[in-house]
Amino acid sequence: MCNSLSKTQLVILTSILLLAAALRFYGLDWDSGLGAHPDERYVVGVAESLRWPDRLNPFDIAPSYAYGHLPLYLLALVGSLARNVDWLLVGRGLAALFDLGTVALTFALARRVYGENVGLLAAAFVALTVSHVQQAHFYTADVLLTFFVLGTLLFGTRLAESGRSRDAWLAGACAGLALGTKFSAALLLLPLGAACVGANPRGQAQGLPLLRCGAAALVAFSLTNPF
Repeated sequence: MCNSLSKTQLVILTSILLLAAALRFYGLDWDSGLGAHPDERYVVGVAESLRWPDRLNPFDIAPSYAYGHLPLYLLALVGSLARNVDWLLVGRGLAALFDLGTVALTFALARRVYGENVGLLAAAFVALTVSHVQQAHFYTADVLLTFFVLGTLLFGTRLAESGRSRDAWLAGACAGLALGTKFSAALLLLPLGAACVGANPRGQAQGLPLLRCGAAALVAFSLTNPF
């Protein structure tokens, strides 16, 4: 579905995104910086201990660290640029931003498959879903994972419809970033495989889409999880 949005639909989408942003960015300092969520406190603590260029291996700091390393490096990078700001708040700001992106990707994916009106309805549901609003107030792997999973599904859908190499690269890159956030994203192999099958009108997986997806995923994962 590539039709342009009407003015009314554009106003509705803008309103949904503004409402979603308000709900997600409101009260990020809800615990006065205590770090009441244990996973969040753990992630932020490890990220704060990273140092360029001699201390970049998270396993040197937390040998049992169980998540992907992308959330750590992202927070370390943004936190180092946001001087005199508590990294806990920096992480929560990133979580709110990524979850807002999830609302936008939900619209894009639903619009692509079912049309503009369903896209708006889906985006509104995600914008108002309590669990999404709650998780956007924690810097954990789940918020980033959801964003990259939806990106994979969106570009995978576009790949299945068009067969374009650009969509194969983007779908693979999103899958690699999702895997670099949390290992459970390995299950994205299934929809990516289906997308490559769909890209072939004869219903057989083509080599090039698979190679492009795989190469992009490998590069994205390796860059964000070098250790």
